[in-house]
Amino acid sequence: MDDCPQASSRRYRGGILALRDRKKETLTIKERKMWEFYLPTRIIFGRGSLDRLGIEVKSLGEPILLVTGKKALRESGILDRVSRILNKEKITSVLYDQVSPEPDTEVVDRGVIFARQNRCKVVVGIGGGSAIDVAKAIAGLGFEESFASIAEYLEGKGTKRINSYGLPFIAVPTTAGTGAEVARNAVIINRNTRSKRSFRSNYLFARIAIIDPTLTVDLPQEITASTGIDTLTHLIEGYVSRKANLLTDILAIKGISLVGESLISAYNNGSDLEAREKMCLASLLGGVVLTNSGLGIAHGVSPFLGALHGIPHGVANGILLPRAIEFNLSSSIQKFKSVASALGEKIEGLTEKEAARKTLSAVERIVKELGIPQSLGEFGVKSEDLSELAKKSLTSNSTRGNPREVSYEDLLLFLNKIME
Repeated sequence: MDDCPQASSRRYRGGILALRDRKKETLTIKERKMWEFYLPTRIIFGRGSLDRLGIEVKSLGEPILLVTGKKALRESGILDRVSRILNKEKITSVLYDQVSPEPDTEVVDRGVIFARQNRCKVVVGIGGGSAIDVAKAIAGLGFEESFASIAEYLEGKGTKRINSYGLPFIAVPTTAGTGAEVARNAVIINRNTRSKRSFRSNYLFARIAIIDPTLTVDLPQEITASTGIDTLTHLIEGYVSRKANLLTDILAIKGISLVGESLISAYNNGSDLEAREKMCLASLLGGVVLTNSGLGIAHGVSPFLGALHGIPHGVANGILLPRAIEFNLSSSIQKFKSVASALGEKIEGLTEKEAARKTLSAVERIVKELGIPQSLGEFGVKSEDLSELAKKSLTSNSTRGNPREVSYEDLLLFLNKIME
């Protein structure tokens, strides 16, 4: 590409290259920096794609360990459907259905032992982000000879790292929100340290992700809401993250647009398969974005709201996201202007600051329509709890990726704004 400063359709200043046409900006590369993008997972996406599970598993080995939640898949009939698919291919499987919505180190440790006792060759995680994260962790630790507890591998206090792939792992999400099927981390609570941390490695990526939108049509409204706002948080925070790059920007904006088009429709009418499909794609894009660009202050705080106060992850992000946008507006005006446009806001004729603030009003409206609580006080969080919450949140990798620098004092002010 000719990047000559004199080129008529290009403007060049101080190492910054902007490509424009006469009427609108088509592409902006804000700075020339090296960046990296990695996605080794093979993705199978589409209605009815769950039927591929048996064939895909058969090529990897057996017996397989099926990791699920305690009852949702059984009650929905999805588990019976999976059993029929596996039986058709004469595949031996064992079930580990001990995953709670906020999984801890104990459930992972027991799962690793269970997988070894049953000599499992493949791990399949089916469910929401918690089931997929636990399955991912079990698979990653499957061959670790010195394994004693996943606590030794969690960011923060953990000192151990895995240095090779474990058991082959297939992810089958049944919610549209976490993006865990294409992420390289598993988020686990350590009850002893009262924290929620990531087990993170490039060796944790799923071998295959099977994303079947039909599995999400029977989700309750509250799950559609919480997982959907989690997706939007991934996409917006990943887009404005200081670690974002040109490729994650493209994926994030597309994902944000899909959420704007479909989340409220999926919430109001769960059987709207087109809306469900768009949300599944948005969730997938969010997972790819967060893995390659990191997140921000909302995800710096939300895991500790789960660990310390039992607030569901998506709900926590719904409370935090509007204030995170407000906190970061001044540092990312151009990007928030783009977010507002992607969400369908009319920004013509507005100043850049006014257009950027349209993102805040749009997200506040979405959160309200989804019926997500507006304050931490509704969950029993007290003012005296904020100091510990701020201290722990300050240590998060997500907080470090925030586009605006975050101090302990900033976090206290930030948290106080969402107390009432």
